[in-house]
Amino acid sequence: MSARRVTWLTVSAVCVLIAASIGFQQGYGSATVEPSAPPSVCGLLRPAVFDILVPRHGPPQAEQEAEPSWSGTSCLVEGPPGTAGTSLFVALTRYGRNDEGEGPRCADRPGALTLPVNRTNHPVPIGDVGTYYFERGDQPDSHVVHLSSCLGTYGVYVRYEAGGVTAPAIVAAATTVAREVWASL
Repeated sequence: MSARRVTWLTVSAVCVLIAASIGFQQGYGSATVEPSAPPSVCGLLRPAVFDILVPRHGPPQAEQEAEPSWSGTSCLVEGPPGTAGTSLFVALTRYGRNDEGEGPRCADRPGALTLPVNRTNHPVPIGDVGTYYFERGDQPDSHVVHLSSCLGTYGVYVRYEAGGVTAPAIVAAATTVAREVWASL
């Protein structure tokens, strides 16, 4: 084989490899990768947590949802009818790669930790990038806390409402629920 032919074959092979590499990177960066479903979040929390935070509660109501690039489970426990709105809602989400190129890390998702609302987001030191919560106290005797936490490809959201408790106590309760979920994964 002539030197000219070897050079032409080498250049052709390199061009094919470069084109394949560019195609792979563009395809991978824009491909949606569905995550595996997370475990049932109701099963990750001990019954004692429900008993303490929502006395005389009904049975936990579990739901599972999936959208492109994420999958999640949720658990809702409510106090008996006619009580002052005591409830605990916990959602566990697992992220994958979506077609906009967002990776599977929960912390990289816009709005996964903080909400751009007229609320103050307060940090709590749990999770791999921290945890944030905001409070709502529309009623003088009732408090609601919304807490979001990320750990790797998982996100936990806790909404806890209870009457007759202080704001620090309700935040501590929601933080404990998030820690319970992380410890059980």
